[in-house]
Amino acid sequence: MDRKTLVNGFTMIEVLICVAILSFGIISLTELQTRSLRVAENNMQRSQAIWIVSSIAEGIKNNIEGLDNLHYQNAASSVTNDITNFCGASYNRCNTVSCSAEQISNLEMFWNLCENRNLINLAVTISCNPSCASNADIDVSLAWDSFGNTDINNRQQVNAFTKYP
Repeated sequence: MDRKTLVNGFTMIEVLICVAILSFGIISLTELQTRSLRVAENNMQRSQAIWIVSSIAEGIKNNIEGLDNLHYQNAASSVTNDITNFCGASYNRCNTVSCSAEQISNLEMFWNLCENRNLINLAVTISCNPSCASNADIDVSLAWDSFGNTDINNRQQVNAFTKYP
C-alpha cells in the first residue's frame, strides 16, 4: 500500500475547533436573548411608571384639596414605607357625589399603585415648588428597582410635572 493515499474526513483537532466555534456562537446568542428580555422588561416597567405618575398628576389637578391637605403626600409616604400594608387596607369605596378629598386621594393612589404591582421597591414622592400654592410646580416622582436588580445605585426613576391650578 502506498503511503501517499489520501485520507478523507476530519481530524480530531478540526472537529474540536468546529465544536468550540459553534459553542461560542450559541452562548453568544443565548446572552443576547437574555439581555434583550431584560431590556424589554425594563422598558415595560418604565412605560408603566410613566403611566402611573401621569395618572397621579392628573388626579391631583382634579382634587387640589387633597394636595392642599397633604392627603396625596401622606398616601405617597405610606406606599413608600409599607406598600403591603397600604395596599392591604380596604378603602371605603365612596360614590363620586359624597367622596372626601382624603378618600379620593387614597383611592387614586390605591388604584394607581396597588393594582399595578409589577414595580419592585416603590418609592413615591409628591412635592410642590416652592410650596403648594397657585402657579407652583407639582412634581410626582416614582422610583423602583429595575428587573433583577436590587442595587440602590441603579434604581430607575420617572417624574411627572404639572402646574398647580
